[in-house]
Order: sequence, then C-alpha cells, then structure tokens
Amino acid sequence: MNLDLNNNDFILGVLTRLQMANEKTFDRRKGVVAGSFRREFLEVVRDDGTRERALGYVANGPDEGAPRPGYLQRILAGARHHDLPAAAITEVESLNQQWA
Repeated sequence: MNLDLNNNDFILGVLTRLQMANEKTFDRRKGVVAGSFRREFLEVVRDDGTRERALGYVANGPDEGAPRPGYLQRILAGARHHDLPAAAITEVESLNQQWA
C-alpha cells in the first residue's frame, strides 16, 4: 500500500485492523497523549489500485526523538514478512543503524 502525503511522496506499508476498544491504548503508545503524534485519516492506495481511508499516526514535528528500543526491529521484521520492496527494507535498515 502507498500512503499519499499530499506532496506526491508516499510511504510503503501494511494496513492493520485496529479494534475500537484498543484505540486509547494505541494512541497512548503512539505518543498522541504526549503530543508527539496526531491521528489523521489518510487516503491509501492498495496494490490493486483501490483507494480507501485509513487511520495513520503522523509526527507533529521532525525531532520527536528516538524510537523506543525494539520498535524499528519490529518494523523491519514486518517489512520483510510482508515482502516490501528492497528499497523500503534498506531505508528501515538505515534508520535502525542511525538510532542504534
């Protein structure tokens, strides 16, 4: 899936269903409560070209600090598991090295 960021950039990713009962916990873990991130509904384009709206967590600024220990490793494992393109995996690997 590609995430359209309104400036012709995109993010490769995987859509996951979130149970409504878990939203507050997810918001807290993603930093919404602390003000680091905000919830935003964004248009996504699936591999088959269909479009839909999905909830995303967007950083409120460029310097929100280092990710929690293990976070990028989980992202990297997910990218590999879902066979994201090599360029996307390389990008996450470089972030992982940057924050190591």
